[in-house]
Amino acid sequence: VDPMALWRICCLLLLYRVRGSSLTMVVEADNYLDVYRNSAFVAPDISASLIPLNGVRRVVASDTPAKVLVFPLGVEQGDVLAFRLVTNRPEVVNVTNALGQISQYPAPLGLIMASRNGLMSSGDFKCSTQEKALNEERTPFFYREFNDSAWPQAYEQPEDCCPWRDPMLVWERVNARWIGPSPLDYPLNISGPRQLNCRYHVPGYDVPTNLPARERTMESESAPLLNITALEISTSVTKLIFSVERKANVYCGVIDARYELRVPTHNELKKWGTGITGVSGDIWQLALIGDEFSSQELNASVLVRLNVADQESCEQQCLNRDACVALEFYLAGQHTQTGTNCKLIEDSYDVDNRFPESPIASFVQKYKFMAKPQHTITISGLLFPNTVYNTYCSAEDPATGVHSN
Repeated sequence: VDPMALWRICCLLLLYRVRGSSLTMVVEADNYLDVYRNSAFVAPDISASLIPLNGVRRVVASDTPAKVLVFPLGVEQGDVLAFRLVTNRPEVVNVTNALGQISQYPAPLGLIMASRNGLMSSGDFKCSTQEKALNEERTPFFYREFNDSAWPQAYEQPEDCCPWRDPMLVWERVNARWIGPSPLDYPLNISGPRQLNCRYHVPGYDVPTNLPARERTMESESAPLLNITALEISTSVTKLIFSVERKANVYCGVIDARYELRVPTHNELKKWGTGITGVSGDIWQLALIGDEFSSQELNASVLVRLNVADQESCEQQCLNRDACVALEFYLAGQHTQTGTNCKLIEDSYDVDNRFPESPIASFVQKYKFMAKPQHTITISGLLFPNTVYNTYCSAEDPATGVHSN
């Protein structure tokens, strides 16, 4: 192992379970937030010094509004997570660009969240300004038994809606969305309400179940298989050498293990990782049988005899036919009965079973085999000594879009 860094190579498999274990969540609001689980308030972990959002650089908790929450017993399927958002930001914010030009932006309430078990803020959440139920008990919105069936789905805010958010880009490596109230519900106030409540029912125990639908829509076991065969690293460059079973788009990325929240999804790797598109998979190739030239023809079952322009054409004829296992091309002479110069062989053959040496003919003899072309992805980035880095890769079928996850 290179002493400059300790590495673990992991293919992108989200098959682990997190039930019953401690759960880490990172959450941020614009600009005040309370979090509840099944009616109980969950306080930020004030001991957390770093923000784990799958980065390769250190993000100190005190430098960002994002907060770390720890659920010691995790969360279970059917649990309800509730969020109270309040902002003291003005309804319109002046933003100055690099040229000194000032633009005004509406300032809607917003929430973003991601956790180790795959939960991420998305349009699957429900949000409303309602604080209590209309029933006799006046059940608070953060209680598990609160009925939110009439609440609207959360609105996924455009990425460019609020340029003052996330100046350190701590959220750029997870596909959580900033969510809030829909502008259509507040036609007279483009910035929307200044207080909002959101709820989410936890769908499952494991990462694949908890991921938003957009991360799972195209995942499939029929995605191209990816095999990492070698890893070359230095202080500034990581090289991954790999093969795929068939044509694929491949994306890889590096995460500092100290800042890893969870395994990245295919779509996340596609967004921030390094990719190569259209790499070739298993292909048929040809190799010499014995010496480069022979004057003894193989005594083998003939698939077909052809007359071709050159050796390359004969080889292509064999590569194009599934039944062809080997070939002989006449460098000199030709087949006396048919006048052809290309012989394609089918079925098995014995390289020692040959006709007597020909005084006039000379052959190039080749067999066909399945090869796995090796490809390389180069990832640039400064690596530090005595640090664990995890490398993840994912493959996608360029024709259908199905991918590993």
